[in-house]
Amino acid sequence: MYCIENKMIPYRSLRVRLSLLSLVLASVAQADPSEVLLPSPGSDAWRPLSIPSVERGTTYQVVGEGASAALRAESRCGASGLAVDLESVDLERTPVLRWQWRVEKGLDIEDEKSRAGDDFAARVVLMFRYDSRQATFIERSLHSLAEKVQGEVLPGRSLAYVWSSRVPEGTVWRNPFRTPTMLISRRRGTTTEWRSESVDVRAEYRRHWGAEPPPLVGLALLTDADNTCGNAVAYYRNFRLTATR
Repeated sequence: MYCIENKMIPYRSLRVRLSLLSLVLASVAQADPSEVLLPSPGSDAWRPLSIPSVERGTTYQVVGEGASAALRAESRCGASGLAVDLESVDLERTPVLRWQWRVEKGLDIEDEKSRAGDDFAARVVLMFRYDSRQATFIERSLHSLAEKVQGEVLPGRSLAYVWSSRVPEGTVWRNPFRTPTMLISRRRGTTTEWRSESVDVRAEYRRHWGAEPPPLVGLALLTDADNTCGNAVAYYRNFRLTATR
């Protein structure tokens, strides 16, 4: 079982449970070993991430069909997410994560780097296996305590790409809830057009954490507005890992 490393992790009394999936991603990539197509967001491979301390969850719904299908997420003063297991992914072979997203209705938050303002219309979170050699003393202590409390194996550090309301694109900051997560503002504002993203996961981990990345364990999507009681609408689609950008 896993727990998403995000603003919500146990230091905020979150208990998120992601079922182990027997995803045969390698077979998906047989036709093209340089690309791994992830299950479509909203399909059975994705598992819900609920937050007991938040009464209202985010509504996720698949819209469209075929190649145009996307996951619509709407949050009204609430928060919850979806996550997929990526333990079978080989970052040596396919280190580049690609996806498309857009924010139809954004949030207007004065300070998104604070606990009170830690809401984003869209987040894409990469979770990595816990490596005690990379963790600080505080991270090791909190991680050990969290695993004892929850009775399950938890991931370590994370990278969270967010669609912000005010923070300039390219800004990087540490999660305000003391979780081992780096937030990266990738886009801001609203748009009716799809935005395509491409990030070299290994290079990003080295850049933001100063070390070689441990194996990936999962990817999570989160549209949340619980802290500011706002209303956000976002769309996600076309997640895949490739060999090059």
